[in-house]
Formats: sequence, structure tokens, C-alpha cells
Amino acid sequence: MAGICVPWLGPRGAPRSIRCLVAPSFGLLMLSVSCAPFTLSCWTAASSLFCGSHQASGPSHRPFRQSQWRPEGASALALAQDAEANRNMLAGAQSQQGRRWRNVGTATSGVSAPAARILPLRGASSRSDPGAGAGTRNEGQSNFFYPLQSLFSSPQYGIVAHDACARQSGDGWIVPIEAWVFRSNAGRHKKRLMLCMKILMEGRHGIRKLSDAERQRYEERGRLVLRNVGFRGAEKGRQLEFRFVGQNGKNQWRTLPVDTNEGGRISTEIYLSASEVEELSAGTASLQIEVRGAGSEKRSSAAAAWRLGSRRPGKAHVHLAEERGLSVISDVDDTVKVTKVFAGKDVIVRNTFFKEYQAVEGMADLFQSWSKSLPGMSFHFVSNSPPEILEPLREFLDEEGFPRAPMHLRPLTGNDRENFKVKTVETILKQMPHRKFILIGDSGESDAKIYAELMRRFPQQVVKILIRQVHRSRAVEQDVFAGLDPSSWQVFKVGSDVDLKIEQLAVD
Repeated sequence: MAGICVPWLGPRGAPRSIRCLVAPSFGLLMLSVSCAPFTLSCWTAASSLFCGSHQASGPSHRPFRQSQWRPEGASALALAQDAEANRNMLAGAQSQQGRRWRNVGTATSGVSAPAARILPLRGASSRSDPGAGAGTRNEGQSNFFYPLQSLFSSPQYGIVAHDACARQSGDGWIVPIEAWVFRSNAGRHKKRLMLCMKILMEGRHGIRKLSDAERQRYEERGRLVLRNVGFRGAEKGRQLEFRFVGQNGKNQWRTLPVDTNEGGRISTEIYLSASEVEELSAGTASLQIEVRGAGSEKRSSAAAAWRLGSRRPGKAHVHLAEERGLSVISDVDDTVKVTKVFAGKDVIVRNTFFKEYQAVEGMADLFQSWSKSLPGMSFHFVSNSPPEILEPLREFLDEEGFPRAPMHLRPLTGNDRENFKVKTVETILKQMPHRKFILIGDSGESDAKIYAELMRRFPQQVVKILIRQVHRSRAVEQDVFAGLDPSSWQVFKVGSDVDLKIEQLAVD
């Protein structure tokens, strides 16, 4: 048995070693790449490796195919083809380079294997150059180690910034800032997606015979959820910086006061003076915020990878809500988007991951008419949908013509899931004690009961409850509104059924 131990500095500065154990009699090569957080074992057939002379033979370089960047929704078939091509190229490159190695002992009959020897890399490695991204090959780099290092190219990071609603406080404004840092996962999670399809989608939910469009949506939305799983885990302890972009330009980048938590998320509030807001907004009721990774003073490959991979900012909309006015807090599923929660989990999964999102009839027009009638009106969406699918939900609402508004989504795990809607709506009410609110939900869940109780607890703020009846089998039980003014609530089926004089509510 012959062994080679090669030191190698991988992405983010993690020390790694490559051990090659060769057993020519079995025609098998094991490449074990180890580092602190993970171990990757790759077995490659190499029947002719290390056989015969070690003199140079064959071409000096065998090109290694790099997977082209693909969007989040790259097809599984194309990704699988690329992965197979890479494996074939890697095996070929290893086989060719095996004949060129020097000072390497081989285990042959009657000859003991020498001790492992250290092989220095020839020339500069792309890992030592922070500017060398995936697919970059420097001159003089070892031909053999190039394809191996390509497997661990410097990570690219995605940053999602959440829309927000700023509120007045004294002579200034308090702006909530929420963002999420994650590892870009284009082309990743193929095995997880296939397992989920077989075990969960087909086995548990009976979802089969999908069209190409449905498969593509599943891959796109499934990868969004899997960003919390997978390689390297969450991005904890990342420092972010932000700036506001208004009608009159941009202000300087400022570092956020807290770092990301174990889920790669950050939630904080910052204070803006009235003069800053006036200058940036130029008289409008909104700002744009950008969030990106903050530069680090550390001189390491990990710090360099973070600086290079997180500079594309996440962008979000900030609505400026005056101290007094009218606001809408609306559910999403089956209130503005058709999900059919009442039909069971199989239908929910199909409509969430496979079907094109569909708006509830008339709701976008209703919201837009309110927004135009009352320019200072603010909107909030509160939903039990997971925050991992925020981007497709936000895109759907924008395309359908709903006003841009913050989305409060229930986490997939953790203590915040319990009574999420009650706690979220209650927090908004307490943060804006002088504003009045319209609460909108549906009969598919417990919205009527939740909103009625909130109206009893906050009678000066909750001025109207609107409940959409999703199906005749899910009629609204009017007993939940016992003791409330009959004019303070309404049941409807489509947006045009809503009878509401919005200007009068704002004045009263």
C-alpha cells in the first residue's frame, strides 16, 4: 500500500490534507479530503494507475470541465450530466497524472511500501489568490490538484433583505432591518431533491406525473428551502453593513450593530434622524435599503472569500408609516393567494412547490384602490409560509399588483412557530399604538377567532375584520364575533364583495 500526504489550504482558510491510498492489485484509488467540519471520500476506478514506469507519458494537461453557472432552477438532468462529465474528466486527469509523479513508492509483490512523502504544489495555487474564483486556473498550478481544488471553489454568498415598515419615534424614525445570509446553492442538493421527491412527494403525498414546468418549479423552490441544510451549514457570526437609497441618492455604508445568528439571520433596528429621512426620501413615503457583507480586517483566505462572495447587496423596500394613519394586516394563503389549506397537506404541498401561484380574485385590485385612495396607508403580510420561500412570494405579489409591503413569515423550526400569527400581529399593534388597523384573513384556518380576540383587546386600533370564506364546507362561525359591533366585521368570497369606505375609517 502506498501513501501520499499533501498539505493543502482550502477555502476559508480551513487546513486540509489529501491522502491517496493506492492498491494496484485491486485497481482502486481512494481520495480522502479531510478538514475540520467535514470529510469527503471519493472512490475512482483507475485500473492502470501506477502501473509500469513513472516516466512522463501522454499529454501534460487533461482539460477539466467546469460546470457552467446555473440559476437556482437548473434542471436536475442537466446538473446530473455535468456531474457525470466532471467525474469522468477527474478520473482521466488522475490517470494521466499518475504516470508523472516522482518519488512515489508503489506496493508491488515482494516490495514493501515506503513511507508517505510530502509533495509540494508546483507554482501558485488559486486558493492563495483571493481574487481567483471558481473555474480560475493560474499558470504553473499543479495539473493534478487543479480539478480537486475546483471541487472546493471559493463560496459565493446570497443575501436576502426583507421589506420593512419604518415608524416614527420622537424627532426621528426607527427602521427594522432583517436579512438572511446563505451559501449560494445553484446546482447543489441534487440528491436531497431526488430523495425528497421519491420519499415525500411521491411516497407520502402521491405527487406523480409532473410536467417539465412543475419539475422546474419544484427544483427552484426546493433549493430555496434547502439553503438552511447542506454543505457548511448556517453562516453564523457574519457582519453586515447597510445603506439607504432614496430619490436624492445614497448615503454611506454603515455596519449593523449585531452579527448573524446560528441560522445566518439578522434582525435589528436602527435610528434615522428626520433630516436624513427627508433628504433621502425627497418627499416620498419610501426608501430603498441595501445590505451586504461587511469587509473584514483579517488577512486570511476565509476573510477574503467572504469579502469577495458577499459584495452583491440584497435590496428591500422601506415604507415610512406616519405616527397616525390606517394600516392593513393581511394573511397570504387563501386570503390573497390560492393555496387551499382546507383541502389537506397533499394539496398544500402541490400548490406550494409545483403549481404556479394564483391570486385570489379581486384582492390585488382592492388593495390597490385602498392605496390610491389613502396614500399614507401601510400594508403588512403575515403568513405561516416559511421565510425560505420569501423571494417567490414577493415576486408573485409584485407581479399581481399588490402594494409592496413587509412579509412576516413563520420559521420552519424553533420556538417562534407557536402562536406565530397572534404574536406578530400583536407586536405590530403595540409598535404603532396611534394607527388604526384592518385585519384580513380567511375561514380555512383560525383567522376569525384570532382577529376577533385582538379586536376585543385593542378596540381603539382594530377597526375592521374581513374574513374570506374559502369553501362552503368552511363557513365562518359567527359566534366568534359575539359582543362585537356587526358593522366591524364582514365575510366575503372575492375582493369585489368587500364593502368598505376606507376614507371614513381613517377619519373615525
